[in-house]
Amino acid sequence: MRPTLAPAGAGRRLMLAATLTAAAALVLAACGSSYGGSSSKSSYGARATVGAVTTRPAAAVATVDLGIMNFKFTPASVSVRAGATVGWTNKDGTAHTVTFTQPAVSSGTLNPHNQFTHVFTEPGTFAYHCEIHPFMHGTIVVTA
Repeated sequence: MRPTLAPAGAGRRLMLAATLTAAAALVLAACGSSYGGSSSKSSYGARATVGAVTTRPAAAVATVDLGIMNFKFTPASVSVRAGATVGWTNKDGTAHTVTFTQPAVSSGTLNPHNQFTHVFTEPGTFAYHCEIHPFMHGTIVVTA
């Protein structure tokens, strides 16, 4: 006697959806990697699959990506909510830093393609600069 397959009904669709969701979560988890050098990682609020039900974290943490190019922080000023992660990628052909006075935080030397991230937990206006090129300035405005 040959085993019979279940019809392509709801059960098979749920299994396919759960498989695709799990694959998407793995891809999202891999996005937290960096090119090497100075970096720190943060959570991107990836989905979790429990049985056939997909859940999300209660409050996804925002991530803002900034660039360093043509000897400028791009954009030079950005506003985020408290708890947001801000990331910088050096897209220039030379080394730079992301250095804050208050709080005393520095990326260290970021060679081309290196990344740096920082989580801003308190509201305020935070100015930063490049220690190597002091004419490069940026500002992060954090709201509650």
